[in-house]
Amino acid sequence: MAIKINKHIIFCEEKNESMLINFVDNYMIGLDYISTVIWKELMKNQGELEIIDYLAEKYQEDKKMLSKDIKEFLNSLEQVGVIKN
Repeated sequence: MAIKINKHIIFCEEKNESMLINFVDNYMIGLDYISTVIWKELMKNQGELEIIDYLAEKYQEDKKMLSKDIKEFLNSLEQVGVIKN
């Protein structure tokens, strides 16, 4: 199933910092390097499984471990209204 990004979210990236900003609901979320990579994949309309496959291949990581971490990250974004899964 496709993951929908809240239309009020603005992604900002400068130097080594990334943020998701929602000016309507007045909050921002700082992203670390891997969270930024995941977010960029979400912006390409990649689903959870595609992101897991992409990261597993790119970083030679275990898919089970990645799956758990990515699910937690996506759940946290969904809880604050950044995405709908």
